[in-house]
Amino acid sequence: MAEEEEYVRIRQADIDALCPELRAVVDDAVAAGNEVVETWHNFGKAVMLNEPRPVLLTIPPDIRNVLTYRALNDPHYWLGEIYCSLHPEWFVALPFTAGSIDLPSLGLRRFR
Repeated sequence: MAEEEEYVRIRQADIDALCPELRAVVDDAVAAGNEVVETWHNFGKAVMLNEPRPVLLTIPPDIRNVLTYRALNDPHYWLGEIYCSLHPEWFVALPFTAGSIDLPSLGLRRFR
């Protein structure tokens, strides 16, 4: 029987595994005062931010052009997801917080 993996809320290896485009999204959010609160790689592969904003403040157009936003709007999960169309296996999850239910598409193309 395989040993269960120990639960760790934030794995640096998960952050390091992000594509450069999503890493830019996370770095931008952290620089603006947001923070990573959780990562995972077994129920999808994702990085969860603490707040839905600030995000995408200084992301240049060449990176924005390959990002898509999927509005999930499910309080059991999260508000939305930012994907990179070049590397779709990972996403950045934006959580529900007070007043965040009407978060717009962030100026990104909708995820299909």
